[in-house]
Parts: sequence; structure tokens; C-alpha cells
Amino acid sequence: MSRAIHATTPSGDEVTLEANAQQHARGRTVAQVEHNAMQALDLVRATLAALSDVVPTLDRLALLLSNSRGIAASALAVELQRAIQQLGETIHAAALRDDPLLTGGSAKFAVDDPHDLTSTPLEIDLPDLSTAFAELAGLDLHTTTTAQLAAMHAPLMAEVQAAKKQLRETAQRLSSVLARQRPACEKPPRAGDEGFVAMIQSVRQSVLHAGDAALRVQGSPSSRATWLIEALRVLR
Repeated sequence: MSRAIHATTPSGDEVTLEANAQQHARGRTVAQVEHNAMQALDLVRATLAALSDVVPTLDRLALLLSNSRGIAASALAVELQRAIQQLGETIHAAALRDDPLLTGGSAKFAVDDPHDLTSTPLEIDLPDLSTAFAELAGLDLHTTTTAQLAAMHAPLMAEVQAAKKQLRETAQRLSSVLARQRPACEKPPRAGDEGFVAMIQSVRQSVLHAGDAALRVQGSPSSRATWLIEALRVLR
């Protein structure tokens, strides 16, 4: 898979960051950057999940290989073959919207500030486990020693661990991109403000209970409206 995903218009037409760098397009491009970052994060998380699905089978292979020396006995060879077959099925079944995730390829996403004309799209390299697996699956288990199998198993496991590390770092970067696009939420009241909030609630209930008499004491309608608005802000 090799895709170049930049900002897109509502109609789906591809545009570049440069074409949208004008001030009047700011709102549109910010939304596109957020959309691209979400798509990229979706791809990263799906690939991480696919790698996690591969790990149990690789661990089982390692356990089987650690319990044998030399040429694998016939019973062990059957178990090894079953594990290798399961590994292949997991690798080749991993996909996101019909795009394979563990057989190589890359995808590009424009996730930087649209005003930064020097920026380049974020490129996500997908792990390729198919080549190393094909070599492992092509071995004749009746003539191959477990040491040889272990030597071919090790690169597969190393590739999985390296890919997971890189994808986690990419996920952190994309999370930061999304955090920059979204306005900060109002902070909830601090623990030290709980007493003040309780007091406001008590006063509000007293005013509502007293009715018109309490409203007259508080002054003009504009003053009462201001007070109620401020109280509402605190209570939220």
C-alpha cells in the first residue's frame, strides 16, 4: 500500500497544503488537518492491533523451538507447522478497509500547520512481515534443525517489536496534533472551590424559595440577570 493523503475538499478532490495556506482558507484547512490526523491515527492503531495479534503465535513458536534440539520430532514438526500456518493467516488477514497492514507499504498524511509551507506530509511506514514469514514457511521441517528455525524466527520478532515502538511514537505525535486543533475544555472546579459552589447552590435555592420578595432585594432586573449568569458559570 502506498497512498498520499493530503488535505481534501468537501467534494473529495485532493489539494495541497500550499493551495490552502491563504488566510481565508484557515478554518477549512484546520478541519482537514484534524481529519487527516484522525485517519492517520486510525491506521496506526489498526496496525498496532494487528501486530499484537501476531505476537502470541510468535511466542508459541519460540516456546516450541526452545524445547527441542536438532531435527524436530514428527509430533513437534506437526505443532510447528500448525503455528507457522496460523502465523501466515494472521499476517495476511490483517487489513484496514481492505488495505493490508503487515505486508509493507506506506501512507502519507498532511498533519502540519497549513501555514507552514516548509512542512512535509507525515509518512507512516507499515511493517513488512511477509518476506521473513515466506522464508520461514518455505523450510522443510523434516530436514531443518530447530536452531535454524530459531534463527529465522528472531528477525520476525525483532521486526514486530521495532514496528510497535515506531508506531507508538507516531501515535503520540498524532495525539499531540489533534490536541492542538481542539480548544481547551473548561477546567472543573477545584477541590478547594467545593465550599464556594455549595454556598452558591444554597443561595440559589433560597432565592427560588423566597420568590418575588428575594428578587426585589437583589435590585434591578439587569443586576439579577448578571448574578444568575455568574452563578450558572460557577455551577457548571
